[in-house]
Amino acid sequence: MLVNCIDEYSRFSGRKHATSLARSSIPRSEPGQDQPNLYGEVGLLELQQRQAAAVHLPAASASTSAPTPASSGRTPGHTDSATSRERQRRLWFAAVKPPMYAVGIVPILVGAGAAYYSTGGFLSGVFWKLMAGAVLVIAWLNLSNDAYDAQTGVDENKEESVVNLTGGNRSGVLALANACLLAGAWLLHAGTKAAGDVHVGAALALAIGMGYMYQGPPFRLSYKGLGEPLCFLAFGPLATCAFFLAQAGAATAVGYASVTAAAAAASVVVGATTTSVLFCSHFHQIAGDRAAAKISPLVRLGSRRGYQVLRAGVLLTYVFVDVAAALSWLPLTCLFAQILSVPTAMALVDFARRTHEEPELVRPLKRFALKWHMALGASLAAGLATAGLPATTVL
Repeated sequence: MLVNCIDEYSRFSGRKHATSLARSSIPRSEPGQDQPNLYGEVGLLELQQRQAAAVHLPAASASTSAPTPASSGRTPGHTDSATSRERQRRLWFAAVKPPMYAVGIVPILVGAGAAYYSTGGFLSGVFWKLMAGAVLVIAWLNLSNDAYDAQTGVDENKEESVVNLTGGNRSGVLALANACLLAGAWLLHAGTKAAGDVHVGAALALAIGMGYMYQGPPFRLSYKGLGEPLCFLAFGPLATCAFFLAQAGAATAVGYASVTAAAAAASVVVGATTTSVLFCSHFHQIAGDRAAAKISPLVRLGSRRGYQVLRAGVLLTYVFVDVAAALSWLPLTCLFAQILSVPTAMALVDFARRTHEEPELVRPLKRFALKWHMALGASLAAGLATAGLPATTVL
């Protein structure tokens, strides 16, 4: 049923929005200027003005879009300075990538839901230590990725690179990244030691190692098209199951737990949605990746087949949840809770269908994937936690 819903929405939305995107009439925008809000969508007024300029027509609302320096009482120099500061703010926001930290939070949230479903316990102290540690590890991944990409030259023209924003200070960015890694590892150790299970630390260490192999020398496996498999394993089975063991083990009297079918099934879903975020980030970078000899999946597939793979992946993720619930790997509450994430899945597939052939228009696609990742992860966590509630509480 969910598969049909996504298909129908995609076809309906295509007819509804057939005239809303004038792809070829929108000139290329500067990096950082197409991200005025959290998810980077261009404002409607700005889009209309760009379209009008491209076809040499006056923008109807141009006179009301912004005050002139004379009417506002500001000098041209002051206006230019304010514009420059705003542009720098947007570039730094794009470089820091605050929404991307959800990829570290969702595995902990789902692990907590699975642990509560299994043990009926929730330890807030352990949860928040793991959360803080995971955020710092994601900061390390983000910063070190910019530092290593600067070394290869793939980010030479990427204005929203932290290295470029700091004047090419690659060594300083890498030092900050390593400091985040050390602090994050310490917090993860503090959060997992209560479980008393060496497998937890080993799984997290392996996941972090995969993060380095993804981007760091001499491996640089992302340049060989292996980033997605590493992402799936690191954030899915390894991290999610480790966070489950850390929280379930700490909540049990014996301080030890084993991976349950629910935790394992949920980890597959988390791995799939996290991988979709990485996959979607390649659509607007095909030309740049090809020039830098970075063989990403989209360089191999092309944008058209890449869209087809993304669409199939979204559909198969829901099929897997349905099958897992039918086999009692996941509680039935997850089957119903997943419905809450369907609108974000529909939006992701539809936006990809409409923009995958336009590098500038498709740029926000990874934000749509991130929304789906967060929505389905939160739905799974809620479904698992609800199933773990005592019957009297639910009634």
